[in-house]
Amino acid sequence: MKILIAEDDRITLKMLTHHLERWGHTVLTADDGERAWELLNRHQDIFLLITDWMMPRMNGLQLCRLVRGLKRDRHIHIIMLSAKEEKSDLLEGMEAGADAFIHKPLNLMEFKAQLRVAERITRLEAKLSERFRDLQKAHEELQHDLEAAGKIQRSLLPDRTPNIRGVQPAWAFQSCEAVAGDMLNIFYLDEHRMGMYILDVSGHGVQAALLSVSLSRVLTPFAQYGGILKRRLNHPPYYEIPDVIEVAKTLNRRFPVMEQSGQFFTFLYGILDLACGRFRFVRAGHPGPLFVSHKTIQTFEDGGGPPIGIFDDPNYEAEEIEMHSGDYLIAYTDGLVETANEAGALFGDSKLMQLLKYCAYPGAETAIADILSHVKRFAGKKPFDDDMSMVGFTLD
Repeated sequence: MKILIAEDDRITLKMLTHHLERWGHTVLTADDGERAWELLNRHQDIFLLITDWMMPRMNGLQLCRLVRGLKRDRHIHIIMLSAKEEKSDLLEGMEAGADAFIHKPLNLMEFKAQLRVAERITRLEAKLSERFRDLQKAHEELQHDLEAAGKIQRSLLPDRTPNIRGVQPAWAFQSCEAVAGDMLNIFYLDEHRMGMYILDVSGHGVQAALLSVSLSRVLTPFAQYGGILKRRLNHPPYYEIPDVIEVAKTLNRRFPVMEQSGQFFTFLYGILDLACGRFRFVRAGHPGPLFVSHKTIQTFEDGGGPPIGIFDDPNYEAEEIEMHSGDYLIAYTDGLVETANEAGALFGDSKLMQLLKYCAYPGAETAIADILSHVKRFAGKKPFDDDMSMVGFTLD
């Protein structure tokens, strides 16, 4: 262990150096505080400073304060030598940064005992530093893995501009962590029908993301991949598209609330008949969509059913909207309206409705982009507490 002694008394300095070197330590010496400070800055591997209180040019208290101001990964243990015995003096030394005191004239047994304490503290700190570095490395690796998982999850989202005849789809996805519990999609079911869903798994982070990814696999519109939105048949047209209520009930059977985690999810799923513009949807504990027609905003606050997985055999109700050219619809997760700013106020349903009413957006794409921008400005520097997603479409 490399030790620095700052002592202007030559006899004390020589005695301490002799014993410390005999006990196997590397010793640096200084006869005043300024010289000691120079050595401390030159040698980054000093673990212990033994300093006298009274020294020329810079005393022990001043040296202690400078040492405690150093930005180093490891703690420098400080033993202060002094003939002072008043409690107020000891307190002043401790406040300056000293870890221990040895009274003059020196008692070799006391000095050796304090040295052992310093060695023990130094070894413990070295172990803690090593463990901290290991934890830091593990954290970085975990963060890297989470970011990779987030990229995989985002790859499950729809194309930025899905090509659906007669429809202008739009969506936004904002996770509060590397991975999210929200998931959405908008897609062709067949040449006559379009499907759209959005879901929000309770909780955040990896556990919620794992369930949302599993759900995205189940909610595929491709019958050959075992999805529940489109079933295979053995006769023409070789598939059938289950009603929205049946989809919700199937999910409820397959994904009961987990006893250990208590996880469940809210869900909105709708089917648009591309020929007549009828949008039939079901919602399970999910906020109702916003339907805008000729600057008139329709909300859906009642109806629906409980979140998926809460009850064994819940009752779900379907709702329908007759859409015409220029009408648009937006579904969202509750993280949107529950976004808080730095003062703790929520964005809320009222601000969302004001935007739709006064901005007179021409369609879902413009509305979703502008709403997201307003929510981010509202939150300011405060990080998002929840995932936030929107999906919708405008009828040509």
